[in-house]
Amino acid sequence: MTFGRSSAKMRNIRAVQAPTPRTGGHREIFNSDAEMFGGSNMGNGGRVEAEPTPSHGRPASASVVIPPLGVVVLKPERPLPELAP
Repeated sequence: MTFGRSSAKMRNIRAVQAPTPRTGGHREIFNSDAEMFGGSNMGNGGRVEAEPTPSHGRPASASVVIPPLGVVVLKPERPLPELAP
């Protein structure tokens, strides 16, 4: 899931309720505002937890920090499927 913010005027907004396909943990796999890219390191600490609160047609949602003019990419945490022997 990718979320972006296109307005720098919304600097005081820290988090949005973002729709997710499932409840549980979601890893932040990319944050364009990370310090390693020269950003201010505003983000989600590497992880968010989705609750069973429907949003925009999805069964769950999570409070996600999206930096001004930034992009955050989340990936659901889930176990890998077992491989056949």
